[in-house]
Amino acid sequence: MSASETLCVCGEMLNPGAKGSVLTGKTLPEGGLRLDWLTVHPDGQVTLMLNKTEMGQGVGTALAMIVAEELDADLERVGFLQADYDPKYDDPGFGSMLTGGSTSVRSMTAPLREAAAAAREMLKGAAAKRFGVATSALTTEAGVVVHGDGEERISYGELAEEAAKLSVPDDPPLKDPASFRYLGKCARRMDVPVKVAGTAVFGADVRVPGMLHAALARPVAYGARATSWNADAARAVPGVVDVVETELGPAVLAGNSWAAWQGREALAAQWSEGAQPALSSEVLFRELADLLDQEGVVARSDGDAAGLAASSTRKVSLTFRQPFLAHAPIEPMNCTAHVRKDGVDVWGPSQYQTGWAQEAAKLAGLPVEKIAMHTTLAGGGFGRKAMLDCLRAAMAVSKAAGKPVQVLYDRPEEFHYDYLRPGNMARVEAGLAEDGSIAFWWQRNASASVLAELLSFMLAETGYDFTSVEGSVDMEYAIPAQHIEWSRHETPVPIGFWRSVGSSQNCFVRESVLDELARTADEDALDFRLRHLAGSPRMRGVLELAAEKFGWGDELPEGRAAGIACDTCFGSWLAHVAEVSLDEESGKITVHRVVAAIDCGQTVNPLNVVMQVEGAIVMGLSALLGEEVRFDAGGPSTKQFGEYPVLRMGDTPRSIEVHIVDSREPSGGVGEPGLPGVLPAVANALRTITGERITALPLRAVKKEAGKRA
Repeated sequence: MSASETLCVCGEMLNPGAKGSVLTGKTLPEGGLRLDWLTVHPDGQVTLMLNKTEMGQGVGTALAMIVAEELDADLERVGFLQADYDPKYDDPGFGSMLTGGSTSVRSMTAPLREAAAAAREMLKGAAAKRFGVATSALTTEAGVVVHGDGEERISYGELAEEAAKLSVPDDPPLKDPASFRYLGKCARRMDVPVKVAGTAVFGADVRVPGMLHAALARPVAYGARATSWNADAARAVPGVVDVVETELGPAVLAGNSWAAWQGREALAAQWSEGAQPALSSEVLFRELADLLDQEGVVARSDGDAAGLAASSTRKVSLTFRQPFLAHAPIEPMNCTAHVRKDGVDVWGPSQYQTGWAQEAAKLAGLPVEKIAMHTTLAGGGFGRKAMLDCLRAAMAVSKAAGKPVQVLYDRPEEFHYDYLRPGNMARVEAGLAEDGSIAFWWQRNASASVLAELLSFMLAETGYDFTSVEGSVDMEYAIPAQHIEWSRHETPVPIGFWRSVGSSQNCFVRESVLDELARTADEDALDFRLRHLAGSPRMRGVLELAAEKFGWGDELPEGRAAGIACDTCFGSWLAHVAEVSLDEESGKITVHRVVAAIDCGQTVNPLNVVMQVEGAIVMGLSALLGEEVRFDAGGPSTKQFGEYPVLRMGDTPRSIEVHIVDSREPSGGVGEPGLPGVLPAVANALRTITGERITALPLRAVKKEAGKRA
């Protein structure tokens, strides 16, 4: 790792895909050199088969850059096609087609480089036959094979058909990173032009001959079943075609989504009382609080943390509460399905093609080979679009109707049936030794399981959900005695993966406690962290870089304070410093500036790294300051963005700086690691202003109280 850094202010900007294409809902033309992961077409274009779902995170561009680099293709002539489900496109880390865990670059760099290197060597082999020379006499550059001093050149397109007749090499040589032309340079996103032009195909854009739009009647209370409904009233709504009964309840079929939604309202369905009729926000957090008083499953235990906690006189004891959160992507869940006796076609913005295909096979009673899962672009996901609920709805209605149908959630439906980030409570006792170092850390987390719905086998292997304690069991701080437990919350609330998963909660807990320990030790928050990170040079590196770029320790304008925090997750290290003020009259919190430093190893597209960290910071601030799903009468009461205030542009920091550590270490994740640290950084700054430690989120619930304390 180098001590130098790069702030992504780009000079020359690469323009990937400028002469290529971004393809969705299409098939590749025949001919050319076709390998599993890429095709070199006779016209010289190169298409990457993208096994990851492009949902605005720039993964299509990043992986296309990797292919172009190793292939020595002209980056402007490289595009991507969203791959349909096929086991040959499995992510080697997951063993499935799944976009999550900030793994896309980490998992796919090796197989894509190997495939591109193989194609490059095959193209050289075809050129060697043309020129009558050994392949060692040839070089490649920007989509051409060159012989000698460069006077003899032949394009990849001209060679593609001949190269396709050659054997695929087993172990092709890879380029020396010192010769990289693209990786590590800023590049425009290749999916942006088609989105601006309106030609990009998202799930809701899918149209199939004979397709109807469907809306499934939905209860407010979890687990409730429809007991009666007025089908005639629904059929009387203009545009409604029919009402069908499915195993999930009644559904309205119509010529467009609006008519289907209006017909569903006209059904006036009546419901049973549900799985937990008295469920409310108060009940849920009372259940979580009760779990904190019960022994949980031990995820880590080193030394006698409990004994030291009982005898310590220099300790911090805090209890934290964090809310259930929705994903709230701009594009709500949608799925188009056509169920037939001999097969099923599914179209949708799935993050988990393998899971969707397997579930469709189970529901249709067919082998998975009979399922055609077609991936579209996605308008945001954050983990939501891995879930199976909309697929199940579309499958159920298509089976009942005998036609292809599209189910598109309206916004209340998106909030009501989201698989939420679990509500969380945590209790921590941590204390100091005589020399001011951290002597012990005892923590108990209570939350529902994230793994239980999609990856229950992981939960069964250990008895605890590792996502619920990530960021706690793997702290990089030197602490001799640590004890971490998890107590599982059993609840009918659907639970799923949310951006940065457990780190989004546990980093807030850990870095808040660290700040309190630094205060107890009467030590600067940065110095205290650095003293306990002697064995973690990459964490120290981002902390020092963020602090330097922020001007940690410099005098701030009157009424403002700075807070610092750090985290490692998904293979990367980050630090955040936030400059904050609090209006004492209104209690309004203003985050003026955030400086972040990231060590994500070898970067592919630094511009995309900056954009992802910026987006994660804004999403983290939104969760910190306002987001919360509320519950009443057995189900969620949050229905619209007006009740779920995501951060508006006017409330975002005036300045967000992202500094990238120059590193040749293996690439780490980027989409998720930028979020966790900004929450405690802001909370730590507010601690300086108010003199009180905030432990309950979102902060909109305590703004005025905090203002009074100040």
